[in-house]
Parts: sequence; structure tokens; C-alpha cells
Amino acid sequence: GVKPAAKIRLQVVDWLSLEQTGKFHQLTPAHRVFGDFTLLLRANHYLSLAMSYELIALPAFANNYIWAIEQDGYALVVDPGDPNVVLTWLQERQLVLDTILITHHHFDHTGGLERLMQEPGVTSLGPDEGINGLSRLLAGGETLELGRFGKAQVLPVPGHTRAHLAYYLPDRKVLFAGDTLFSAGCGRLFEGTAAQMHESLERLMALPGDTLLCCTHEYTLANLQFAAAVEPEN
Repeated sequence: GVKPAAKIRLQVVDWLSLEQTGKFHQLTPAHRVFGDFTLLLRANHYLSLAMSYELIALPAFANNYIWAIEQDGYALVVDPGDPNVVLTWLQERQLVLDTILITHHHFDHTGGLERLMQEPGVTSLGPDEGINGLSRLLAGGETLELGRFGKAQVLPVPGHTRAHLAYYLPDRKVLFAGDTLFSAGCGRLFEGTAAQMHESLERLMALPGDTLLCCTHEYTLANLQFAAAVEPEN
């Protein structure tokens, strides 16, 4: 089977409980939770994938993760809902912000965009959902050239919102799924249909089995409790 966790060196701090204390729930850092995907969770962890970069989950709000890639003194961030979380991390690590990827328009994913775009030389990309501050609008189907961060395939995954996007980085085998796919669950249907969500999940399932899934909320315990309630024999 796929065992990418064996290739990952983890430094984990601040293991806390989300549902029981209102903070982050302690779980194993890597889980096989959805087909052959591996889900990477945890507050304040740094993942070295046998390459010269780090994949970081920055906790924000009650249960968000702002995912980031650090490489060669530069940073890419995904769905920066809180600018202060990102700015503090950039300062601590002495990094230059280079690229911002947005998956959908909800404020907990875009609230920091306009402030972060005041940093020099930053490029931001995201869906056409009325988001202020984007450098470029994406529709899905594009292949982005992100310089030192490599290529990113833009996947249209409507359902949670009407034009939700996911980003797959094939060289790093990383998927930024936004609010489409979580550990043991999927996103709510705010603007799309159940049929759209099903098609979106099928599109994500077509990715390689060693894909690392990076979702943007810590809902694991609640999702597993729901799953146990509706399918107690599974």
C-alpha cells in the first residue's frame, strides 16, 4: 500500500482537542482516510518530504488550517483567512511571500488576501467568485507554472461553492482541496448541488494514490462521530 508517511519527518507541537475544548483534536499526524489518499493534519507542524522544502499547516480561527510551502526563502500560502497568522509566520521564518492560492470566496479563506497583497511582488490566483485582490482569475483546467514551487493543476470542484477550485502539485504529490474534501467527510453544499459535489469528489479520487491531502478545516472527530452514527456496522 501507499506509505508516504514513512518519508515524512514531523515536528509536532500544540496537540489540543477541537471538539472537546474548542481547539485542535489530537490525532496521528498522517491518516489513510479517503481511498488511497493520505491526510496530513496538525497544528504548527513542518513536513520535510525528502526535498528542499517544507509543507506547513498554520492554525487559524477555531478550526482552520492555512497551508503553506516554504522553499529557498520564499513562501506560497493557500486560503489565508487571517493575515496576522501568515505575517507572523513569515517574520519568524524570515520568508518572502511569493504566491497565494485561493480555493473559494468564503471569508475564512480570503480575509487576509487584501492585506497580504500589499507585500511587494505577491501574485494571487483564485476562482471567479467576486473575490477582491486577486491577480488572476481561474476557471479550472489550467496548469500553472509557479516558479520555484513547480506546477499546479487547477481542478474545478464545484459543490461547496459554485466555482470552488482545488490545486494539485504533481511534483510534490500534494492536493490543496479547500472545503471540498475533509478527513472522513466532504464540504457542505452552499451554492452547488449534490451531483456537482459527487462529480468533484470523483475528480479528486482520480488523482494518484500517494497524493497528500491538505484540507482547510479540522473536522475529523465530528465527521467520524457522524459516520459511526449513520453506519454503525461499517
